[in-house]
Formats: sequence, structure tokens, C-alpha cells
Amino acid sequence: ITDNMLDLITVVGLNMNVEYISPSHRQVLGYEPDELVRTWSIDFIHPDDRKKVTGWIRGLFEAGRHDAVSFRFRHADGRHLWLETVGSLISDDRGEKVGIVFSSRDITERMRSSQALRDSEAKYREILDNIDDGYYEVDLTGRFTFFNDVLSEFLGYPREELMGGYFKTAMDEENVKKVFKVFHEVYLTGVPSRLVEFESRRKDGSRAFVESSVFLIRDMEGNPVGFRG
Repeated sequence: ITDNMLDLITVVGLNMNVEYISPSHRQVLGYEPDELVRTWSIDFIHPDDRKKVTGWIRGLFEAGRHDAVSFRFRHADGRHLWLETVGSLISDDRGEKVGIVFSSRDITERMRSSQALRDSEAKYREILDNIDDGYYEVDLTGRFTFFNDVLSEFLGYPREELMGGYFKTAMDEENVKKVFKVFHEVYLTGVPSRLVEFESRRKDGSRAFVESSVFLIRDMEGNPVGFRG
């Protein structure tokens, strides 16, 4: 079965001697199975991940824990690929521990995508925190899901108090109706509404006159999920 699996299967004994390497290692990591059986060592793991992996294996022996661990493994061409691995103890007929079977899969593209997303979000946040305009995002109910510091300072609400609250908190009833009408029109048509004027109320009770634009936010399937402005 393991000879025909796409996942990387490795079986080791209690002294961590490699007893089996599945053929999938050839396609994913570029090594012949026999080569890895003869030469496998901790040196194949990225130096920054070795402590994490050895601690994880120790916990597996001591408590039978087999939560997934992610680490970088050296490809035959010298680059490192990210692997996600789970481990399970192997016992004989008497219940004695005799080894571990590891099942790994290549998650390099997933890790790259996650890093690219984090970098994009950091850049997004830096830009929004350095513009003079207040920026906000709300869900379809009008609850704040994102905003920059300018908006928080403008309204006089601490970030933790404003996050998750409703936009109508900072308006009287008349202006709530006005803004809701704009949101509803943008929701129905998908057409942005630019330079909408309304009156806002700061936390200290003072009034502020606001000029805002409203754009529809859609998810990956094109469904409306909120507004930004």
C-alpha cells in the first residue's frame, strides 16, 4: 500500500534507524529510497527546525502524541521543502513499542502562499496607517471588521472598543438611516457611492461632518460580504 501512496512514508526503529522509505520520496524530494535508508540523519532537516523536530519525536515516544509538525527538509538539489508530518507509534503483539511510522506531505506551496498573504496584509496595513483619511470595513450588518488608526482617532474611540461595534454607534438615528440607504443601494447595484456626506458623533459627544465613499466587498465566489470606504 505504502509503495503506491503519494504521501511520504518513513518507518524507523526505536533507535531511529530507518527501516523503510516509500518510493514517493523520489518524486517529492529527489532521493532514491535506498539512498535515504543508508544516509538519513538529522542533517537533512533545516538547522532552524531541528530542535523542534527532535522535541516532537521525544514527545511522541513519551506520550504517544502524534500531532502534525511542519519543518523544512533538504531536497536532493540542495533547496529546502516544507513537510507536514504526523507520527504514530508501532507496537508488537505484546504491546511493546518497536518503532514509529511517519507520514509526510509537501506543503511548500501552502507555506509560500501563507507568507505572501502575511506580507500583503502587512503592506496593506502600513499603507492604510500612513494615509490621512480614515479607512473602514464593515460586514453586511454594519459591524466594524477593520479600520485604520486615523478613523479610530477621528471618532475618539479606542481601537478595542470600536472593533466589532456597529457604525451606527457613532451616528444619530437620522444619519443612520441616511447611511443605511447608501449601503443598501451599493449592495443592490454593486456600484460604488462616492462622496457621501453625513454627520457623525464622536465618543465625547461632539459632532463631526464626514465625507465618505462606499464600495461593496465580495468574497472569492462573488457574493457580497460587506462594505469598505
